This record gives sequence, structure tokens and C-alpha cells, in this order.
Amino acid sequence: MYARAVSGDLVYLDPPFAIRNRRIFYQYRYDDFGLADLARLRRMMRRLDDNGVAFIVSYAASEEADELSTGWRRIEVSRPGNIAGFKANRRLAREVIITNA
Repeated sequence: MYARAVSGDLVYLDPPFAIRNRRIFYQYRYDDFGLADLARLRRMMRRLDDNGVAFIVSYAASEEADELSTGWRRIEVSRPGNIAGFKANRRLAREVIITNA
């Protein structure tokens, strides 16, 4: 079933990270989300905003996030990474929160 966002809704978007098409998490296929998808995401953000729909996008701090966030409110955060198998190997991950709210 497909639901359409309407004015007053809030949409949270958490896409895989393209990072110039370099895979960050190897559980995704290399071609699951790339630079062309970032352009589609940017168009979706514009469409949501034009329709009065609030959005929040989380993305890895990167050049792509810089491009994606142009014209929107941007907050950079650090969070503990939980990807490494051993706690000693886990590092802080830098992410960007992009929103029109």
C-alpha cells in the first residue's frame, strides 16, 4: 500500500550513504543507492517542501550531505557507531540532519 504525505505530515528519510558511490556498509549491494539517487532524493525533498510536508533527512557528513543540504536547515551531530563487532573498534560517526522544519 502506498501512502501519500500531505501538508502537516512529517516524513523521516534515512537513505543508504552513496559517498561518491563508495559503499559504506557492505550489507547493501554496491548499486543500491548511488549519486543519481541523491538527485532523486533532493527532488523529493523539494516536492515535500512545496506541498507543506515537513521532512528530516539523516546522512553521513560528506560532500554529498553538503550538496543535499544546500538551502535547508542543517545540523551536524556525532553519535556512537555500533557497526564494529568489538566495542573497542567502534568510533564516533558524524552525521548531518537536514530539515525544512
